[in-house]
Amino acid sequence: MHLPAASPPLRGLLLRLLARLTAVGLLRDLLLAKVRRDENRIGVVANRVKRNTVIYQSLMRFLETLRIPVIATLRDSQNYVRASEQGLGLHEMKRNMVEQDVADWEPMLAWLKAKEGAWRETA
Repeated sequence: MHLPAASPPLRGLLLRLLARLTAVGLLRDLLLAKVRRDENRIGVVANRVKRNTVIYQSLMRFLETLRIPVIATLRDSQNYVRASEQGLGLHEMKRNMVEQDVADWEPMLAWLKAKEGAWRETA
């Protein structure tokens, strides 16, 4: 999707809004059973979360009732902002500064790698 020219803060807001609308649409489709969950073809990445909050616990319970696996939980960290400001990826930053954030990615990367192997077997 192409976004109209906008200042960086407005563009960021538009991207976040688009992501939320897409997520809401996906959840709607899941609730209406338009997406098959029995094959474990989808997983949720909880992004910018604080694990010790009530809303996080509510989200986990909700996803559990939908039988959707949470494949990773990425914490709300300024390291993503710092990486963006420096034009780097998180994995390119000093390891000691981003150790926890990099560790948060491991479950998702393992899930994707397992899926890649399954997809190659069926191709």
